[in-house]
Amino acid sequence: MFVREAKRLCQKEFIKWFKLAMDVNHLMQYFKEKDIDIPILYIMGKEDHMFLGPVKKMVKRHKNSVLQTIHHCGHVCNVERPDLFNQHSLAFIAQHTPLEFNNIQI
Repeated sequence: MFVREAKRLCQKEFIKWFKLAMDVNHLMQYFKEKDIDIPILYIMGKEDHMFLGPVKKMVKRHKNSVLQTIHHCGHVCNVERPDLFNQHSLAFIAQHTPLEFNNIQI
């Protein structure tokens, strides 16, 4: 999917995307070095061979981080399995939301 979509991008758009990816790398480096006092959820595909290993190591060191992996998914698990991605996200939010806000309907 990534290759297919990357082929559709013109060079200018690809450069914008690449710069955004570099910003994410800097942010991940910050998270890697600092243990933040807020709950952090990482949802990744079990077959994300590029990023899963480093995130697993980081989550082991950080007391407020949780990693949920989704079977039979790669890097874009939110696209490949949106149902499970949303389940994990909503469960995490509910777990870390004060009780008075848990019954609000959106």
